[in-house]
Amino acid sequence: MSDTLLDKNKIWQQIDDEKENMLQLWQKLVNVDCGSGNKAGVDFIAQKIEAILKTLGFATTQVEFEKAGNTLVGKIGDTSKDFIVLLGHMDTVFKDGTVAERPFKIVYGKAYGGSLR
Repeated sequence: MSDTLLDKNKIWQQIDDEKENMLQLWQKLVNVDCGSGNKAGVDFIAQKIEAILKTLGFATTQVEFEKAGNTLVGKIGDTSKDFIVLLGHMDTVFKDGTVAERPFKIVYGKAYGGSLR
């Protein structure tokens, strides 16, 4: 068996082992009203993600904004060499109250939240 296949199998096993923890995290994150205009919600998401990154060894910084949600920057390893950048956003397009209307749930093995209609 090739090393690549072994690595993939190991990754899939780790994902399977962490499935319940991942689903709990997704539920915590999805069940927060964090629309673009909800600074408190976006900042809450940033704090949760920052805590996770720190446990993984990342150095983190939050760029604070007065009216908009903060930006989170995480770095790990030697960034003076070639590196990978992962970008994402922590806000949604949904108005406050959407979480109460459409909370996180799993339907037929698929996770949904906010956008499930």
